[in-house]
Amino acid sequence: MEVRMQSRIMLQRGSVIVSAEGAEDFVNATIEKWGHLLEFGGATEAPGREGRADPKRATQSNTDPAAEYENVFDVHDGRLKIIQSMPGSSKAEKTRNTALTLLYGEFLSGNETISAEQLKGACVDQGCYDPSNFASHLKGLKERVVLNPKPGGDYTIKLTAPGRRAAQELVAEFNSRET
Repeated sequence: MEVRMQSRIMLQRGSVIVSAEGAEDFVNATIEKWGHLLEFGGATEAPGREGRADPKRATQSNTDPAAEYENVFDVHDGRLKIIQSMPGSSKAEKTRNTALTLLYGEFLSGNETISAEQLKGACVDQGCYDPSNFASHLKGLKERVVLNPKPGGDYTIKLTAPGRRAAQELVAEFNSRET
C-alpha cells in the first residue's frame, strides 16, 4: 500500500484566507494556480520583505508567530506565550480573547488544536481564569471554536474557519499596539 504525504497551504492577504489540503501534488498544483495571490507590488512576499517567496516554504503550515507578531507572542522554554495584555471588561471577554489569540498563535505554529489545560494556563497568566465558568466562557465562542471532549473530563479546542479570520484580525490589532 502506497502512503501519500498530506500537505496543507494557507494564504492570507488582509482578511482574505484561502487554503488547500490534500495530496502533496494537489497542493503544489494549487500553489502554482494561486501564485498571483502572493504578489505584493512586484514581489511575492509580504511588503517589507526582500526577495521572492519559495513555493516549498509556502507549503509548510508552521511559521514563527513570535517573529511575525512580536508584540503579541514570545517563546519561552519551547512554549508559545502571550505577552500582550488581553483587553476586556470581564473575565469572560478576556478569556475569549485569550482563547482566540493562543489558538491563532498555535495554528500559525502548525498546531490546529490545543488542550483546555494549555488555555487555562494562558488564562492564569492573563489573570482571567475563572474555574467555575471557564467552559461557559468558551461556549460563547460557539461559531469560532470547536470543543472536543476527551475521556477524563479534558477536551481539546480548535479554531473554525470563521474563528481563524476573527483571531487573525484580533492578533493583527494587538500587534499594531505599542506595548
